[in-house]
Amino acid sequence: MFNTGDNKKGALVAIQAKASEIIRLLGDYFTFEEFEQKMFGREAPKYDETDVYATYKEKIAVLKKEDRIGSALIYQHSMESLMTFRKRLRFHNITVEFLNKYERHMLRKKYGFSTIGIQLRHLRAIVNMARYRGVIIIRSGEGFTINMKSLMRGQANGHWKRRN
Repeated sequence: MFNTGDNKKGALVAIQAKASEIIRLLGDYFTFEEFEQKMFGREAPKYDETDVYATYKEKIAVLKKEDRIGSALIYQHSMESLMTFRKRLRFHNITVEFLNKYERHMLRKKYGFSTIGIQLRHLRAIVNMARYRGVIIIRSGEGFTINMKSLMRGQANGHWKRRN
């Protein structure tokens, strides 16, 4: 005889396996929107993916939707800090020179290295989101990494390093 209970259980196991694999692939960049897109084929909201502030706003909206208000406020403050330095910002504008100028801007405004590091930690997360989505491609010998440890130790000048 045909047992529908076994078929349902098998279908649920297959769905769970697919969901687990999607979560594993998304890793640290997991959002419910991307999970739903991959799991159910739903389209992600459209915005200018090359615009840093649009990506910040998307991340902030996701955090608010997940009731992670504190995290959303930190991302908001990071974005606003960058906006005081540059009104429009595209990912291709983020260079070692840009980061050094932003650091000097913040130091002139009497912010400490810890505060600057906090602002840039969230920018790094936004840049990584864009990298994961394929908006940014960093080839060997190009691009940069944000050296947060030297920033937090207060080593001014020259702590932004090009990746070799």
